This record gives sequence, structure tokens and C-alpha cells, in this order.
Amino acid sequence: MSNPELLTAGIDPEKLDPIFGPDGTVYLKAAGDSFGVPDTASDPRAPQLVQVAGHPSTQHLVTPSGLALVEGTGTLGAATYYYRVSAITASGETLACAEVSLAIAATHGVDLTWDAVSGATGYRVYGRSTGAELLIAEVTAPLVTYTDAGSISPSGALPTVNTARFGQVAEPVRAGTSTRTSVNDNNADTLLLAANPLRKGAVVYNDSAEILYLAFGTVAASTTSFTYKVAAGGAVEVPFSYSGEIRGIWAANGSGAARVSELV
Repeated sequence: MSNPELLTAGIDPEKLDPIFGPDGTVYLKAAGDSFGVPDTASDPRAPQLVQVAGHPSTQHLVTPSGLALVEGTGTLGAATYYYRVSAITASGETLACAEVSLAIAATHGVDLTWDAVSGATGYRVYGRSTGAELLIAEVTAPLVTYTDAGSISPSGALPTVNTARFGQVAEPVRAGTSTRTSVNDNNADTLLLAANPLRKGAVVYNDSAEILYLAFGTVAASTTSFTYKVAAGGAVEVPFSYSGEIRGIWAANGSGAARVSELV
């Protein structure tokens, strides 16, 4: 099947017209184009159409496959470790692949590799306990490797629904509710918002007299390693559909807090 993300790049999804083939196959074309349904795959009209199996909103990325584990460098103790991997896009996350395990000797790590998923912008790695794997890391595509060296504490539940739609023909994802929390300022690394695969967006307001340093991901925030530097009284709108951890650290202890609103 053609890849809608590539073939519809730059086309307003509202300007795509459906064409219904005699076998029930649905094609999409730019509104106003005169192209009809291609007769065969070699028909010169075929590359200019997007073949879909149903309504665009039902087109999802596939779950990653081919997960393989080998012993690597790290500080994990001697035990059997279990892993699963999901794929992500701007719209969401796939289900995680089937569990794969590896028994290692003490003071080692686990090297993971998996097959690339067409249309994925990244991947999430879950481990280490069987049947209860938690989020360890997020890898940006085209990388399809990760080493679990044991330095990160897993946090964040496995996805339960495939929300990773591909292509610009997918319907927009809209937030339904908002949850507000406050986290007191601290000059030590502090978890402000746990990973949440259902998150559509978030806003972090620095209600403090001190500078707040925000860090996205599971690596600790510091005043020299951060994603955003938020001035006193400032706010940051989290990029659309980022669902990983948000950590923070203030320049000094005070009496303020981070006011965090999460949209789901």
C-alpha cells in the first residue's frame, strides 16, 4: 500500500477527495484533480493517489517487530530482563511489541535492536520486569537501537491503545480534559509530570521567584542540562503530543511552585 505520509505531504487534508474503486478500495486525491482510479500498480496515475483501506482516521502505524537482545555494557545485576518496544508519531503511540527476554551476568547491560517502522518519528523502550515493563527511554528515528546500561529507573506504563496515526489525512487529536497539579520548587532534580501516553499537551507555569530549568525525558534536570529555561513568572507550552516525563530544577529553593496543567 502507498504511504499517505509521503504522498500527501504539503496537501491540506480538507482538500482530499475520495475515489472508490470497483473492489471497494478507497483512494484519495487532491480536490480538483482529474485522475481516476489506477488500473494497475504501473498506471502512471497511481503514484499521485493514496490508497487507503478505510477512513483515513483508521490508518495506524504497525507495532515494531524483530526485537532482539544481546549482552552489553552496563551495571545491571545478574538476572533475566524483559523488554518491549513501541513506535511513536506526532499523533501518538502504537502498542508495544511482544515481550523478549535475556539472562545476563552481573555488571552488564542489554543491547536492543528492532526493525524500523515506516512513518515512525521515534520509538519507546520498556523494561525490565516480565509482564510489568515500564518506560526506560525514547529513541528518535531513524535509530533502531538502544542500550539499557542500568542507570535509568523505569517509569511510565505501557500503552494500551494504538494512537499512532500516520499521514496528514488523519483526523486531529483533541484534548478532552485538563488536570492541574502544583509541585513545590526545589534546587534538586524533581519530577513535575510523569509519562502519560494519553497526554495531548501540557503547560508548565513557573510560579516562583527563581529560574526553573525544565528537562524532557528520564534524564535528571540540572542548571546546565535542560530543555527549557523558564524565568520567574514565565510559562512553557509543551510540544503537541509529547507524552514523556517532564523534570525540573530551580536555581534555588524558595516558596514558589510549578503549576502544571496536563491535557488529555
